[in-house]
Amino acid sequence: MSITPIQSRGFTLIEVLVSMAIFALIMVITADVFGRTVRVYGYTHASQRAAEDLHFAMSRIGKSLRTGSVAAVSSSAIVVYDYSRGQCVRYAFASNAITEQTVTMSDMSGCGANRFSGVSATPLTESPITSGAFTATTSRYDPPRVGRVTMTVTATPSRGAAVHMQTSVSLRDYDVSGLM
Repeated sequence: MSITPIQSRGFTLIEVLVSMAIFALIMVITADVFGRTVRVYGYTHASQRAAEDLHFAMSRIGKSLRTGSVAAVSSSAIVVYDYSRGQCVRYAFASNAITEQTVTMSDMSGCGANRFSGVSATPLTESPITSGAFTATTSRYDPPRVGRVTMTVTATPSRGAAVHMQTSVSLRDYDVSGLM
């Protein structure tokens, strides 16, 4: 019986260089895709955070509007007497934020835009507000009262796409309806 020697043959230099080039190309493509995915996630997360921020502020304003009566309204601010809190509340688009000012009062008389001088404003949003407006529609009451308020807001985070939100709130107007 004779034993045949096993011939071991290694890779040639060309084969090693070609396989390394293919591996490097695959790694560069993978790193690029991963980098793009991380950037898109960052942009999406920033836009989602801005949307959540706006949703919180608009929900808070909406609650005050539903449980109150509008005392004054302009495109950049609205003053509401909130019966559920017993406060005159002013919401405004100022300093790249939606702000809230409150003054405790026993009833709606005297609740107006000039009531808030010297009262510090608390920002309701962290995301920079680039535009915002309040629009009021009157009701059928005689004399006409505010019946519906529409809020339109745009926030533009430092990273990510601008977020646009709009909501309309119908007022219950407790003092007109006889519930107060």
